[in-house]
Amino acid sequence: MAIGQVRWSEFLQQFDYIVTYRAGTENHVADALSRRPDHQLAAPAESTITVTDTLQSDIKDAYHHDPITKLLITKKINPKYEYRDDMIYTADNRLYVPNHSAIYTKILSEAHDVMSKRTVRNK
Repeated sequence: MAIGQVRWSEFLQQFDYIVTYRAGTENHVADALSRRPDHQLAAPAESTITVTDTLQSDIKDAYHHDPITKLLITKKINPKYEYRDDMIYTADNRLYVPNHSAIYTKILSEAHDVMSKRTVRNK
């Protein structure tokens, strides 16, 4: 537990209480607070980025260093993946990115750089 949680836990231990579940329909105040429109989470939108030639080259190179992708390339028997044009794609045609931190960082920075440029233009 974090220090703040420990402090609250110790404080609450001095009281004699029982925690009981109360359905939202019975607890109108809590139910109303939990349904406020400004507290609703928006469904995450699916995002796509354009794979540049350098990123594509980095992914291809990383395929040869990742044990999972080595098997996918050499065996070519997993129906969930398709190997074409020297790239691995999932059954729903998404590019498979190997477990490589530099590639993850590059993808995240490209996606966030695009998002921040959009935000600046819209303001």
